[in-house]
Amino acid sequence: MEKRMGDMTPNLSRKEFACQCGCGYDTVDYDLPDVIQNAVYHFQDKHQGLRIHVKINSGTRCETHNTNVGGSMESQHLYGKAADIVIYDGLTDTAIPASKVADYFERIYPRSHGIGRYNGRTHIDVREPMARWDVTTDEDTSMHEKQWLNRMIHKFFT
Repeated sequence: MEKRMGDMTPNLSRKEFACQCGCGYDTVDYDLPDVIQNAVYHFQDKHQGLRIHVKINSGTRCETHNTNVGGSMESQHLYGKAADIVIYDGLTDTAIPASKVADYFERIYPRSHGIGRYNGRTHIDVREPMARWDVTTDEDTSMHEKQWLNRMIHKFFT
């Protein structure tokens, strides 16, 4: 599929990764859009070619916005290396379970990337060395990210 001007992949545009505070910061690591696009392709194949789309809940963050949402001072979002995503089945507009998306990333990147499991969304980043965390709970998925990050467990591997 031919990319339109300004698009990064067939399903992702730079504006989707831009800091949500409106400051204009939109740096995105070269590899991140392709990592996410490959997940879209995977779920399209798995769902027999149905229209799959992805929503970037949080992409690049400026320092001010990162502080306001309770992000880590070392957050990969600050460097344009991370996104919190939800992948949807376009036919029914239902989210593919975040656990399935995280499972896919962990299978494809067993010794690299940062993969975080949250209720209702998946964090993916292109850092080295790898990192994994799981903060899924039975609580409401709309809980503010700062509260989730306070319970985050990081596991770093060399």
